[in-house]
Formats: sequence, structure tokens, C-alpha cells
Amino acid sequence: MNITTTQLANELTGTDLIKNTNDDYIRYLHNKRDLYIGNKVAATYNDLNDVDKIRYAWAKQFGRYEQQGYKLYHLTTTYKETEGRSYAVADVLKFFDNMYLRYFIKLLVGSHYNKPAKKAMQPFVLAFIDEHECLDRAHCFADRFAARYHVHAMIAAHPATCAKLNALLGENTFDFSNRWCRNIMTSCLTEAEPMRVLYASKMLAKHPDYQFYGVAMN
Repeated sequence: MNITTTQLANELTGTDLIKNTNDDYIRYLHNKRDLYIGNKVAATYNDLNDVDKIRYAWAKQFGRYEQQGYKLYHLTTTYKETEGRSYAVADVLKFFDNMYLRYFIKLLVGSHYNKPAKKAMQPFVLAFIDEHECLDRAHCFADRFAARYHVHAMIAAHPATCAKLNALLGENTFDFSNRWCRNIMTSCLTEAEPMRVLYASKMLAKHPDYQFYGVAMN
């Protein structure tokens, strides 16, 4: 599912997720924009721009998921490029979508994952586009990260699926011989904390559309 920051803003406006006006998430966002320097600036929610308000709201939401007993993970996937071709954002999001729906979710809950009993165990996932610029294009097609676009996904996992996710922790633990993983060059799954969503979404202003999976938890 693909949603925009505008749609999300409409959904979150007026909720209790954004009432805290001064916390670590806000200070992180201001620091990254050179608006917060030491203790000289009292960063508040109202000082954030519209995109960072969305990022802040998601960080608060993932914090709530964690409080409800869900475990948080951060998945990064980079993608192979062939010489003479660079993938567009839409290509990379499609690669991730295929991998998630046809490989990853089945590892966690099995086939027929949309049955009611299995829906309850599906993770809540946000997948954001990030950019990695290679300074030496002549050597970007060998064993390095994909020259441009890759995906950061934040995962709030149901406790019943954590053992399977823990088995995938680390680098390149996916089955790259699987049809739906063949475009992936590297994978990295780590445990995470709510603030990690701020890092994962750091390019949201430039790439406002992102992938959304699972059912949002209260």
C-alpha cells in the first residue's frame, strides 16, 4: 500500500501522538537540520516543517507499538544494477513489494497470510526510499551498494513472529536464490528502537511516497 505525507497528516491531525512539544525525537529532527545546537534552542513540535511532523508522528507511533509488546526491527535492502542502467524509485519499490509479499511475510506467518488468524500476526511495516551516491560510477556495478536507491523498512513485529525474525538478524541472511530476492544485492536486519524511523525516513521530503504494510495497531 502506498500513501502520501498529506494523507498521513490528515489521519494524525488531532491525535495524542503529537501533543508532546519537546522530546528526543524533536531534538533529533532539529539537530539534523542544524536548528538545534546544544541547549541554546528550545525545539518544539510547532517548529518542525510539515514533513518532519509526519516523521515525528511515526516515531511516536512506533514507540506505542513497542509499549504494547511488539518488537521493532530495521531492514535495509540494496539492489543490483546492471551497467548502463540505473533503477528508478518505482523499480526499487516494486522489488521490495515483491520480496515482502511473496517471500518475507510468508517466512513469518506462512502462506495464505490474509486469512483472519494470520492477519493478526502480520507486522506493521513502513518502507522508505533512501539514496546512496557512489562517487566513482565506474566501480558501482561490482560488489558495492547499488549506486542510487535502496530501501529502509521499519518493522513492528507481533511477538509470535519474533523468533523467525531473530533468525534473520544480520547481513545477507535472505535466500538470494529465491525468485523474489534475486534483485537484492544486500540485506541487513537489525533490532531497532522507535527513533530509528527518523533515520529510515530521512529522504521523505524528496521521496514522499512510501510502502505501507499490515494493519495499524491502536
